[in-house]
Amino acid sequence: TEFDSSYARGEPLTLSLGGVIEGWRIALQEMPVGSKWAVWIPAEKAYGERGAGSKIGPNETLNFEIELLSIPSKN
Repeated sequence: TEFDSSYARGEPLTLSLGGVIEGWRIALQEMPVGSKWAVWIPAEKAYGERGAGSKIGPNETLNFEIELLSIPSKN
C-alpha cells in the first residue's frame, strides 16, 4: 500500500535527519547526491510494534524508493 508519494505531488520532499525514522537516517547518510535507492526498512528501524496511523500496521517492513536530489549547505 502506498502511503505517501512526492512524485504524485509533483514536488520533492524536504526533510531533516532528526525528523525521520531511523531506517531513513541510516540510508540517507550513505546515499550520494543524485542517487536513487530502493530501501527496505524493518519494523525495528521504522515504527515497530506501534505502527503509524491507519496505513502502517504494527511490525511492518517498509519499502521506499528514495532519490536524493541535494543536501543544503549549513549556513
